[in-house]
Amino acid sequence: MLLSAIYKTLGDFVTASINDVGVKIIFSHQNMQRMVKPFITIHINSFRQLDGPNKGAIDNNGIQDITYMKAFTVNFQAYTDNLHGSEELLNVVQNYLPTDFAYSMFKGDMAYMRTLSGVEALPLAVEGNNESRSNLSVEFNTAQSIKIDVGLIEHIEFTDLMTGNEFTVNKI
Repeated sequence: MLLSAIYKTLGDFVTASINDVGVKIIFSHQNMQRMVKPFITIHINSFRQLDGPNKGAIDNNGIQDITYMKAFTVNFQAYTDNLHGSEELLNVVQNYLPTDFAYSMFKGDMAYMRTLSGVEALPLAVEGNNESRSNLSVEFNTAQSIKIDVGLIEHIEFTDLMTGNEFTVNKI
């Protein structure tokens, strides 16, 4: 699963979970002005390989699929002006993660594994006002695939060392 697809899937899941059109979803590290609150940011990091490579069959063109299972961390941060509003938003997201609702949203392309750090309040003073800010860190896994041109062997030539005869074996 590509990183862009992971972000989209997570954004759709958060939007459906909180079911509030007033809350905007932002993918981290974008160049833009700060959104009007309330909003939730999604940041993906720490990809690590769980197993693999799992090699598929080589097709008639010499192309082989290689699949890796990977785990990754997702940090959700919520921002509101309401006291404890950000914790309430992320608590809803956290409650939906281990449910069939989440599994149906992820469609088997990725799966929730565990919560690394539950909802944490991180209040912050911004321009003289207290801002409700909170964090939730969870781990997911997904499969990522690549295609490799391993080529095809058209024929093999070898020499019998005992007789000195040369042989050619052609691809069938």
